[in-house]
Amino acid sequence: MPRLEGLLRITPGDEGIRLPSSAVASALNAKPPQGPIDSLELLVSQAPYGGELFSRFSAKLVPRFTAASLCLNPKDAEARGLEEGQQVLLEAEGERFSLPLRTDERLAAGCALVESSAALSQLVPGSQGVYCQVSKEVQDA
Repeated sequence: MPRLEGLLRITPGDEGIRLPSSAVASALNAKPPQGPIDSLELLVSQAPYGGELFSRFSAKLVPRFTAASLCLNPKDAEARGLEEGQQVLLEAEGERFSLPLRTDERLAAGCALVESSAALSQLVPGSQGVYCQVSKEVQDA
């Protein structure tokens, strides 16, 4: 990138360089990629306990494990006809997961949050640009 080539010449103690204002403006005005219609951006965080292999086998940590759940902004849940505590279907990365729903108004609208755990080992914490569909879980008759 020609506009950043000056960064290679900076040494400790230098004052730095000024980036062209057009580069800064374009970075600030960049729009995030849009997912499929009616999708949510999936955020996967690392579960504090039980998310990695060794803690799964620790008898002392087992009481701290929490059941996997999906968290949505209440507005996103309402738009999909979903309610707190309801079992929902999360479809992402070609996989389907049945999870209880939690709502939290602190979560940004348009996002779905899950913690990585043994039950969701296919979902990688920190992945970006992953979109999902959330719907009511259909019970077999």
